[in-house]
Amino acid sequence: VANWATTALGQLDWLGTPVRLDDPDGTQLALEIQEEVAAGRPLQHPAEHYGESAIIALACRARVFRPILFGDDYDARIAAHARQVTSVSTHRLLHQMIRQSRIRPADAAAYAAALTEAGRASDYTESELVSGRLGRVGQP
Repeated sequence: VANWATTALGQLDWLGTPVRLDDPDGTQLALEIQEEVAAGRPLQHPAEHYGESAIIALACRARVFRPILFGDDYDARIAAHARQVTSVSTHRLLHQMIRQSRIRPADAAAYAAALTEAGRASDYTESELVSGRLGRVGQP
Protein backbone atom coordinates (compact mmCIF):
# COMPACT_ATOMS: atom_id res chain seq x y z
CA VAL A 1 0.00 0.00 0.00
CA ALA A 2 2.82 2.40 0.81
CA ASN A 3 4.35 1.91 -2.65
CA TRP A 4 0.97 2.47 -4.30
CA ALA A 5 0.44 5.67 -2.28
CA THR A 6 3.91 6.94 -3.18
CA THR A 7 3.26 6.23 -6.87
CA ALA A 8 -0.14 7.94 -6.74
CA LEU A 9 1.23 10.99 -4.94
CA GLY A 10 4.00 11.24 -7.53
CA GLN A 11 1.41 11.62 -10.29
CA LEU A 12 -0.41 14.67 -8.97
CA ASP A 13 1.65 17.37 -10.67
CA TRP A 14 -1.17 18.12 -13.12
CA LEU A 15 -3.22 19.45 -10.19
CA GLY A 16 -0.83 22.35 -9.72
CA THR A 17 0.55 23.73 -6.49
CA PRO A 18 -1.41 22.58 -3.44
CA VAL A 19 -3.48 25.25 -1.72
CA ARG A 20 -2.93 25.14 2.00
CA LEU A 21 -6.03 25.39 4.13
CA ASP A 22 -4.09 25.77 7.34
CA ASP A 23 -3.01 29.33 6.72
CA PRO A 24 -4.94 31.73 8.96
CA ASP A 25 -7.24 33.00 6.19
CA GLY A 26 -8.29 29.57 4.96
CA THR A 27 -8.79 28.14 8.42
CA GLN A 28 -10.81 31.11 9.59
CA LEU A 29 -12.97 31.02 6.47
CA ALA A 30 -13.60 27.28 6.93
CA LEU A 31 -14.66 27.88 10.55
CA GLU A 32 -17.01 30.67 9.48
CA ILE A 33 -18.55 28.43 6.83
CA GLN A 34 -18.83 25.60 9.36
CA GLU A 35 -20.92 27.86 11.60
CA GLU A 36 -23.05 28.85 8.61
CA VAL A 37 -23.60 25.22 7.58
CA ALA A 38 -24.58 24.31 11.15
CA ALA A 39 -27.31 26.97 10.80
CA GLY A 40 -27.48 27.73 14.51
CA ARG A 41 -27.60 24.07 15.55
CA PRO A 42 -24.94 22.93 18.02
CA LEU A 43 -22.19 20.80 16.50
CA GLN A 44 -22.27 17.17 17.60
CA HIS A 45 -18.45 17.20 17.52
CA PRO A 46 -15.84 19.79 16.48
CA ALA A 47 -15.33 18.26 13.02
CA GLU A 48 -19.03 18.11 12.08
CA HIS A 49 -19.52 19.92 8.75
CA TYR A 50 -15.81 20.84 8.69
CA GLY A 51 -15.09 18.70 5.61
CA GLU A 52 -17.71 20.48 3.51
CA SER A 53 -16.64 23.82 4.96
CA ALA A 54 -12.96 23.26 4.15
CA ILE A 55 -13.84 22.27 0.59
CA ILE A 56 -15.99 25.38 0.15
CA ALA A 57 -13.22 27.55 1.64
CA LEU A 58 -10.72 26.13 -0.85
CA ALA A 59 -13.16 26.30 -3.75
CA CYS A 60 -14.10 29.93 -3.30
CA ARG A 61 -10.41 30.85 -3.27
CA ALA A 62 -9.68 28.95 -6.50
CA ARG A 63 -8.06 31.02 -9.23
CA VAL A 64 -7.30 28.52 -12.00
CA PHE A 65 -10.44 26.38 -12.37
CA ARG A 66 -14.20 26.56 -11.74
CA PRO A 67 -14.84 24.45 -8.65
CA ILE A 68 -17.95 22.35 -8.07
CA LEU A 69 -19.06 21.04 -4.68
CA PHE A 70 -20.64 17.60 -4.90
CA GLY A 71 -22.59 16.95 -1.73
CA ASP A 72 -25.98 16.25 -0.23
CA ASP A 73 -25.82 18.61 2.74
CA TYR A 74 -28.36 21.29 1.81
CA ASP A 75 -26.85 23.96 4.05
CA ALA A 76 -23.38 23.27 2.62
CA ARG A 77 -24.73 23.71 -0.91
CA ILE A 78 -26.34 27.02 0.12
CA ALA A 79 -23.04 28.19 1.66
CA ALA A 80 -21.21 27.21 -1.53
CA HIS A 81 -23.76 28.98 -3.72
CA ALA A 82 -23.39 32.16 -1.62
CA ARG A 83 -19.68 32.10 -2.48
CA GLN A 84 -20.22 31.55 -6.23
CA VAL A 85 -19.25 27.87 -5.99
CA THR A 86 -21.50 25.62 -8.05
CA SER A 87 -22.96 22.76 -6.03
CA VAL A 88 -24.64 19.54 -7.13
CA SER A 89 -26.56 16.96 -5.11
CA THR A 90 -26.45 13.23 -5.79
CA HIS A 91 -30.02 13.33 -7.09
CA ARG A 92 -29.28 16.28 -9.39
CA LEU A 93 -26.28 14.36 -10.73
CA LEU A 94 -28.48 11.29 -11.33
CA HIS A 95 -30.96 13.50 -13.21
CA GLN A 96 -28.18 14.92 -15.41
CA MET A 97 -26.83 11.42 -16.06
CA ILE A 98 -30.31 10.26 -17.16
CA ARG A 99 -30.61 13.28 -19.49
CA GLN A 100 -27.24 12.45 -21.04
CA SER A 101 -28.13 8.74 -21.36
CA ARG A 102 -25.28 7.76 -19.05
CA ILE A 103 -27.56 5.78 -16.74
CA ARG A 104 -30.93 4.11 -17.17
CA PRO A 105 -33.75 5.71 -15.15
CA ALA A 106 -34.45 2.40 -13.38
CA ASP A 107 -30.80 2.12 -12.30
CA ALA A 108 -30.77 5.72 -11.08
CA ALA A 109 -33.94 5.07 -9.08
CA ALA A 110 -32.41 1.91 -7.58
CA TYR A 111 -29.32 3.89 -6.55
CA ALA A 112 -31.51 6.63 -5.05
CA ALA A 113 -33.51 3.99 -3.18
CA ALA A 114 -30.29 2.53 -1.73
CA LEU A 115 -29.30 6.00 -0.49
CA THR A 116 -32.72 6.40 1.12
CA GLU A 117 -32.52 2.95 2.72
CA ALA A 118 -29.11 3.84 4.15
CA GLY A 119 -30.59 7.01 5.65
CA ARG A 120 -28.44 9.24 3.45
CA ALA A 121 -31.03 10.98 1.28
CA SER A 122 -34.67 11.76 0.63
CA ASP A 123 -36.76 9.33 -1.39
CA TYR A 124 -37.26 10.18 -5.07
CA THR A 125 -39.16 8.22 -7.67
CA GLU A 126 -37.90 7.29 -11.10
CA SER A 127 -40.23 9.85 -12.68
CA GLU A 128 -38.91 12.61 -10.39
CA LEU A 129 -35.33 11.73 -11.30
CA VAL A 130 -36.21 11.78 -15.01
CA SER A 131 -38.09 15.10 -14.80
CA GLY A 132 -35.59 16.83 -12.53
CA ARG A 133 -38.36 17.99 -10.15
CA LEU A 134 -36.37 17.23 -7.05
CA GLY A 135 -37.72 19.76 -4.56
CA ARG A 136 -35.37 21.03 -1.92
CA VAL A 137 -32.63 18.49 -2.62
CA GLY A 138 -32.29 19.81 -6.17
CA GLN A 139 -31.97 23.44 -5.04
CA PRO A 140 -29.53 25.05 -5.49
